[in-house]
Amino acid sequence: MILHPNVLTLLLSSILLFGTSAFFRKLAVDRIHPYQLQIVAGAVYALEVPIWIYLINKNGITGWDIKGIIWGALCLVFGIIAVVIQGVLLKSSDDPGTIVMLVSMSPAVTMLLTVLFLDEQLTLNKLVASALMLAGLLVFNWR
Repeated sequence: MILHPNVLTLLLSSILLFGTSAFFRKLAVDRIHPYQLQIVAGAVYALEVPIWIYLINKNGITGWDIKGIIWGALCLVFGIIAVVIQGVLLKSSDDPGTIVMLVSMSPAVTMLLTVLFLDEQLTLNKLVASALMLAGLLVFNWR
């Protein structure tokens, strides 16, 4: 698969931003409780709403599918719970790097769920990628 330079730039930016976000989360829970961090996150999300409304209107996006709204709400609820749990683990762990690395296995869960419930194919590439993630975790945590 050859990626267009713009797609590659966005992909690398996304990876960098997600990684940096986890780093900032670690710094935050060293100084405030994970529950306090969620209040900060909620305030930031609230500030985003006018930007998203502007972009929706600018792009002429209309209609709201109720199932899409439900899936989106579940996405956010599960994400919030996961972040709170991760924050608590970071706060209580003497090895926060390991916590961040273990949470990085979440794409394997997504892959499994899409195979089980969306009839996506479990390809050799997906299995190899999951095995490499697991191997990376084992090497990272090797004592």
